[in-house]
Amino acid sequence: MNKIIVVGLLVFVIMLTACKDGQDGDLQTMTDSDVADEIPSGEDTGTDSQAQTNESQDGLSDFEVIRHDVQEGGAVVIGLTNELQVDQFTVEPSTDGGINTYVCPLPGIEEKKTYALELGLNLESDAIITLSSSMSDEVYFEWTYEVGLSTLSDTFVFVTTSDMLPQLVITSEGDVSITSVSLVRVVGELKLKDEFDYEGLPDDTIWTYETGGNGWGNGELQYYTGSDLDNVSVGDGYLHITALEERIDNNFYTSTRMRSIDDITYGRVEVMAQIPGGVGTWPAIWMLPVTDRYGAWPKSGEIDIMEHVGYDMDIVHGSIHTGAFNWREGNHPTSQMTIPKVDATFHLYAIEWTKYQIDFYIDNNLYLTFTNDGVDYSHWPYTDGFYLILNIAVGGAWGGANGIDDSAFPAQMLVDYVRIYTLEDEVVDTVKPSEVIITSAVVEGAIVSLEWEQSSDNYLVDYYNVYKDSELYKTTTDTSLLIYDLEAGENYTFSVEAIDIAGNVSDRTPFSIDTQAIDYMLIPGDIEVDQVYYNEAGDIEFTDDNISYLNWLDDGEMLIYAVDIPSSGDYILEVSYQSKILKGMITLSDQYGLSYTTLELPSTGSSGDWAVLGTEAFYLEKGKKVLILGIDKGGFKLDKISLIEAN
Repeated sequence: MNKIIVVGLLVFVIMLTACKDGQDGDLQTMTDSDVADEIPSGEDTGTDSQAQTNESQDGLSDFEVIRHDVQEGGAVVIGLTNELQVDQFTVEPSTDGGINTYVCPLPGIEEKKTYALELGLNLESDAIITLSSSMSDEVYFEWTYEVGLSTLSDTFVFVTTSDMLPQLVITSEGDVSITSVSLVRVVGELKLKDEFDYEGLPDDTIWTYETGGNGWGNGELQYYTGSDLDNVSVGDGYLHITALEERIDNNFYTSTRMRSIDDITYGRVEVMAQIPGGVGTWPAIWMLPVTDRYGAWPKSGEIDIMEHVGYDMDIVHGSIHTGAFNWREGNHPTSQMTIPKVDATFHLYAIEWTKYQIDFYIDNNLYLTFTNDGVDYSHWPYTDGFYLILNIAVGGAWGGANGIDDSAFPAQMLVDYVRIYTLEDEVVDTVKPSEVIITSAVVEGAIVSLEWEQSSDNYLVDYYNVYKDSELYKTTTDTSLLIYDLEAGENYTFSVEAIDIAGNVSDRTPFSIDTQAIDYMLIPGDIEVDQVYYNEAGDIEFTDDNISYLNWLDDGEMLIYAVDIPSSGDYILEVSYQSKILKGMITLSDQYGLSYTTLELPSTGSSGDWAVLGTEAFYLEKGKKVLILGIDKGGFKLDKISLIEAN
């Protein structure tokens, strides 16, 4: 009995190391003559081992672009399909009346992506369908079809570790007629969309504006307006961003820089757009971090989904900037694609961002991959929310490198839609980080300075847990920790574990520490900087009059004092300091974080005189205490502090 079946939506994840044509191509870079001395964030200057690029290409890849209905919630097919040809199967019929074998390679598969396979078969008898490697005997998944079932589907995940091209193998005692084969990319839920199917200003629940005309760090000449219909509007099914030759203050052009209100952490970002041409224009679709978790630009990252400069028509760029890799260093990962008549046609600009890599696409053609190499956040700061930016800049060090042609204005970017999808965690990472070994424990009284080796991981260590006597004590992203809330003359056991971005936990090795006695200073009285219990604020220097001081304290530094308070009551903190320009700020607290008082330290003037300033009265209980003087805002010199009884 013949039976027609469809094996539908078989979702699988493939991690290949070298299965894509052109994946090892060199980056396309610009020569020194192409750019000015100061090159803004989108210029093409460097390469890095983390980045892989495909050569520029015209036309479609193996995957044909289709448009599916977009619905919120549930799995969504994202407009990619590859209708494999039935004759791609190699038929290996049995010569002795035994098992017939049918084999079909699955071309066009990308690394670490989720796919749905749809297979139509006409079977004479039971069959075994296997997804396996064409390079080895490894089988990723196997299922059995029994005559009488109408459909068969299952979900499976597999990870390869070498260049193993996946193939579909069907074995059956009877003949197999393969009626259809298709392979479809899938993602998760639709998180954000704007189809621009309304009139007026952009939806203010989705978008906001960044305004001003300060050059934006790149010497740009436009002034970004807010909700100005001359520069931004929605109509005829499109978002219109328009750059005009129009003066505001010292800016000779106006434009719009709009950004998403909601942030994105991992996902597929799609923008279907037609960008403007013309010398001096610089349209961009890009992303910046919501917070500077790892420091100011470029330390917390930048993702340039699309950049184009009008003097270099039809060359579209995608780039990455991090603390270690950025245009200032001339080594940022970047690639480009040639798109003929880019200013007259719509194209789909997209990225797919996971914990493990960021892939860049134009019209679903992959042309740049930036991988998480697991070193540290200077290499991979892409762990927190980013927002999406759409803008047209005018001029600037890159956009204006060949001047500005005023006949190019008004210049307009048209956006058909913006869609942002979640992505499932498509890589099954079960490898735990390397064991954390404490390498140093410096003990001064009851203060311990711990240091440990940086744990290594196949992707990235996210943070460390520090344990004190088997209980979780503190979490940190550093490889050192200052501990100052211990008791004198006690034994403690510390250990540290590393947790990677997939949640895998390393082993930890215990380290025993004995604290020492503390030499407390009796107050009221002065405490010079060389009498500090623990100094985490730098080296002590001396004036010509042999006065000791700490030079130019920085934000976040601290000094620790061990004091013996003879009686409970109100006290005042006095500080001897010098600050020629900046206004400093300090906070006095106990070793457990209880704040006693805060004091602002205004400038003492350009003459360099020392000044003494006191706080309002605060209450201290009798007894031996460890006090923390935290530097909230630095930029000053510190001579001494005094704790005196309030009158």
